[in-house]
Amino acid sequence: MLIGIVVIALITMMNPGEISKAFFKGMGSGYAQVIGLIVAAGVFTVGLQTTGTVGACIEALKSSNDLARWGAAIGPFLMAVGTGSGEAAIWAFNQAVTPLASSFGMESHSLGLLAILAGQFGRTASPLAGCIIIVAGMASADPVSVAKRLFPGMFAAMIVSAFILV
Repeated sequence: MLIGIVVIALITMMNPGEISKAFFKGMGSGYAQVIGLIVAAGVFTVGLQTTGTVGACIEALKSSNDLARWGAAIGPFLMAVGTGSGEAAIWAFNQAVTPLASSFGMESHSLGLLAILAGQFGRTASPLAGCIIIVAGMASADPVSVAKRLFPGMFAAMIVSAFILV
């Protein structure tokens, strides 16, 4: 990032003070958004645990490995498609369910990785994701049109990952 800032400063011949202000403003807002997502996922997870939803899901997962596999894949995927952020879905699942993977006969690293991949595949297929909005803008296209083209591939990747990882 720093090399990129130096190159931009040399090309645009902007005032270094202006560039550094813009750089740190961007870093600060990006950091705030990431922390915000992590806090939101933590609050969501605690809410699910408090209402007993996590406990009920864990009991259901103990009875079926297939249910755990598809829950780890489809849950974060759909949450990410609906919100445009894979991070919140990944954090929520991995805080609530993944630590208990051994209690329903699975390895926590495999289940956690599946949730991570599924969340990222869902984010990539979401018309609400920042990356899709930027790419659509660059191509003068509608974000929904871009997401429609990406969704089948990301959904297939999520299914394949569920079969391979868990």
